[in-house]
Amino acid sequence: MISGCNWLYQSSNESDLIGRDLTNQNLTVEPFSYINQSEDVISNEDYEGSYWIANVIFTSCPTICNLMTPHLVEIQEKAESRNLDLQFVSFTVDPNHDTPDVLTQYMDRYDVDETNWQFLTGYSEKEIENLMLNSFQSTVLNDPEDPDILHTTNFFLINEQGQVVRSYDGLGNEDMELLMEDIEQSIT
Repeated sequence: MISGCNWLYQSSNESDLIGRDLTNQNLTVEPFSYINQSEDVISNEDYEGSYWIANVIFTSCPTICNLMTPHLVEIQEKAESRNLDLQFVSFTVDPNHDTPDVLTQYMDRYDVDETNWQFLTGYSEKEIENLMLNSFQSTVLNDPEDPDILHTTNFFLINEQGQVVRSYDGLGNEDMELLMEDIEQSIT
């Protein structure tokens, strides 16, 4: 059912980019400064000189986030076992509900190692919509009448200069292997 509904979470031009090289798109992560699960201020400047993976989630998600987060946990564990210096950033698309405490509980549910993974909040819905659109060409659709917030299922690999270089299907196992190969080639 979830894979059949996956098209709901992709913008029309975004589906062409899954598992694809995005360097020709000239996408750069816009400057941001938000708070994490520990209420520390985290900005894009914290990732200068590092490779990182970004995605979006929300803690009350009834569907896809429950699959995407475990996939990223697996990537985190594989990167750690291979001594790859990789950072992870999950932006919530429900900042009004997802406080630092709620994000910490979510991380605990999935046994996330917060050493190199930040869950960010502390912004308006409009700010995250703009960040996703301008930095990742991805849309966020929040209908107050619907418990689900429509958002991308992609994981985005960002290079040391803040350029979005690849996107991967966060629901697909095939893209997880491709992601690990790309990370190893990029970082080592």
